[in-house]
Amino acid sequence: MVILARVLSVSIVWGSCMCYAAEPVEERVAAVAWGEAVAGVQMSASVERGKRTVWQPVILRLILRNVSDQSVSYVVTGDRDFSFTVLDKDGKEVPLTRYGSMMKKSSFFMHITMELAPGAEAKWVFGVDRFCDMTIAGTYSIRVSRAVWNRDKKSTARVSSNIVQLVVEDANVPQATPEAAPE
Repeated sequence: MVILARVLSVSIVWGSCMCYAAEPVEERVAAVAWGEAVAGVQMSASVERGKRTVWQPVILRLILRNVSDQSVSYVVTGDRDFSFTVLDKDGKEVPLTRYGSMMKKSSFFMHITMELAPGAEAKWVFGVDRFCDMTIAGTYSIRVSRAVWNRDKKSTARVSSNIVQLVVEDANVPQATPEAAPE
């Protein structure tokens, strides 16, 4: 639990994600889409609503699930644990925000190995629009990947989430109307 507390404090300082404790899952409230299983784990990505306006944050929920019968390890290194691929409607990768560029070049580093028991999940929440520029109205496709240790713990494998579709609409901001002059 001490390790998780360190992960939470670092994540809050950087302001981009929050990690929840890994826990066994009893039942799901709604159907969850998953990426392909790799090295004993699967990853799921979802957004609260599939449509939003340009000024609303894009909150992405990630789940890493152990689908094997053995514990699986993954490393927590900070905000660079995940790679976000965000494509516009033409299939072109959107540029990083200034914050996203800074985080990609950041020299901040920590190295904590976390264990995920069979059937357990680890969960994160990201404001993905802090990393990727989604300020232009349109349809976006989001896929997330991260490294996990192979069973030999000498090499890593890359696990990817399902693809999430998101529609960003222009904001309909009402125009200010001049008030009538007092009589």
